[in-house]
Amino acid sequence: MGIALSRGLKRSLEFKYLVTEFVKSDLKTRYVGSTLGLYWSVLNPILLLIIYTFVFSVILGVRFTKAGSIHNYSLYLFCGMLPWIAFQESITTSVNTLTKNANLVRNVVFPLKTLHTSLVISALISELIGIVILLIFRVVLTGTLGYLSPLLLVVVFFQFLLTMGFALLLSALNVFFRDVNPLMRPLIRMWMYLTPVFYPLSIVPEKVRIFIYINPMTSLITAYRDILLNDRLPGAEFIYFMIFSVAIFLFGYRFFTKNHMKLVDLL
Repeated sequence: MGIALSRGLKRSLEFKYLVTEFVKSDLKTRYVGSTLGLYWSVLNPILLLIIYTFVFSVILGVRFTKAGSIHNYSLYLFCGMLPWIAFQESITTSVNTLTKNANLVRNVVFPLKTLHTSLVISALISELIGIVILLIFRVVLTGTLGYLSPLLLVVVFFQFLLTMGFALLLSALNVFFRDVNPLMRPLIRMWMYLTPVFYPLSIVPEKVRIFIYINPMTSLITAYRDILLNDRLPGAEFIYFMIFSVAIFLFGYRFFTKNHMKLVDLL
């Protein structure tokens, strides 16, 4: 497993120039024609934060602690939203990347995985911009900056593996079964509400809490909050997330590679 993982990462690095160009193109075309351009990468998460904070904290009165304030809730909400948005964006754009670029795939000889890699990296770059905004908000609201923040690089690495695994697997399945793409949108929305992005784990009923715990995104978001907001190392659940991420990456990579020629023929 370790050999396959290192081989996959090494092959991705061999085409880093191509990936870099795809990432630049994606970031440029994402807001092409808009007046603010790339500034939307900063404004989008802030606007979402304001909307969700108003709905869940002001109207519904959700708090992450009994004594929690709206400001406290905003930080916790924003911290959960950032990795989720990056994951959701990567999955929803990657699932149809092969069918969307069918002519390119059929007529040009290049590693198909660079398409997925560039989309995932592009989403992570937008997320990193949001993390900077989050840290600025934390300094303004609390007067402190988390000293464990550099450890987030480890978390992001395994987040990349998890996202790439799902992206490769789902995009391949979408070529075989074209219903995968429209099915993913309601499924990803349901997945979001099964992840403690907007609510604390403490309010989840005991009888359904197991479904929240086995959700790998729960461990990911908890790790973000532990490092960026609570100044503590992620708990044992992060070991589960690391194992799950590596397993999904290896499975997705193997399935995609094994069916590579079939995918090209079907496209």
